[in-house]
Amino acid sequence: MEKQRLPEGPRRILFKELLPALAPVLATMDEIASERTRKNQGARGQRVTHSQIALNWCRSKGAVPIVGLKKLDQAKEATAALEWKLTSAETAALDAAVASMPRGTGQTVQNIFQTD
Repeated sequence: MEKQRLPEGPRRILFKELLPALAPVLATMDEIASERTRKNQGARGQRVTHSQIALNWCRSKGAVPIVGLKKLDQAKEATAALEWKLTSAETAALDAAVASMPRGTGQTVQNIFQTD
């Protein structure tokens, strides 16, 4: 997520802390998006987005992602992801990027939006 597109409020603080660890995954997604867009391999010749790559990565693992949508543009972007699939090489690159991420201590981050 680009710095200028960070959410407002308390989530901004959380994202600033968590996003650096995602750098290898985001870089891999950038490469896949750039290459697929350059080769005109997105849905209907459109650019490929990180959201579409994430949805297709979940699908490559046999999951059926449930996407929360609020706007028509989001629905169009999500359905466009159904028109193509990641290659095995792209899936392997994403798997390697995820595997390279630093591991936590086993403790989860407190959900700042959850009430007791």
